[in-house]
Amino acid sequence: MAHGEASLIVTQQPFLGDKDWGINGRRAESACRYFIAFLMLLYGLVKVFQGQFYTDEYWRDTSLRNLDGMQLVWSFYSHSPLYQSLLGLVEVFLGILFLFRRTTALGVVLFVPIMTNLVAINFFFQVGALPSAIPLLLAGFILLFLHWHRLKSFFWDTSGDLAQPGTRPWLGSASVASVATCLAALILYNNLLRFPQDHKLRGAWQFVGERPRVNKLYFEKGKTLVIQDDRNELHFIDYHLYRQGQLSLEETPLLPGFSKVDYRFEGEKLVLESPLGNWSMMRPASNAR
Repeated sequence: MAHGEASLIVTQQPFLGDKDWGINGRRAESACRYFIAFLMLLYGLVKVFQGQFYTDEYWRDTSLRNLDGMQLVWSFYSHSPLYQSLLGLVEVFLGILFLFRRTTALGVVLFVPIMTNLVAINFFFQVGALPSAIPLLLAGFILLFLHWHRLKSFFWDTSGDLAQPGTRPWLGSASVASVATCLAALILYNNLLRFPQDHKLRGAWQFVGERPRVNKLYFEKGKTLVIQDDRNELHFIDYHLYRQGQLSLEETPLLPGFSKVDYRFEGEKLVLESPLGNWSMMRPASNAR
């Protein structure tokens, strides 16, 4: 054997750890890496800009025993906007690690425990994200299996290296990162900017004095209006803000004549002007801002 040929064989790197999985192993690893990177970047960017965890206003007047698991989880995470952004940064960091083969093993070490906890939260609190959480965890376990020898060498043997040489990672990585960023921007637009908002109007209002068969109105983020009737039952309709001082409501017998209504603020009071008369509202004491 020629000296050049021997050198070539010695310097060749096995695909994963001390085991060569061939072309199928490479494809499986790439598919799992990009799948995890895409969703981590997508979810992470939405959280960084605080577009995922937010609570509806009517939750504030709902006892804990009447909140479901998802509402409890969302209330906890949204309590601190900074914490939500930090969670997002962690997910973005994980997504970046999986974009490159050299940092995939490190990503697996961090990702699998975090994702296991998220799957448990989704399962025990019935959050509803299991269709995406379980495939993410399975992809993480596949990468853990494929990188097991490298990880075992690093953590248990006397010497080891988590880094793995990569070949032209920029094209696939840039594509995944770009698509994830665009979708995150679309979600943020839909959750935060799609519907015109009057932040002074948003929140809970209680009728005072003469009133219709309604106790409270909750102007939620987006286009949802929650109506609490005089029996404390909740009804959900849509509303649309035409401009500051004018809005339209979906037809409902609870608020007759309110399909299009003008409103104004008089100090701490909200006055709704309808064809059937003017109605005055105040912030409930528990929702005062």
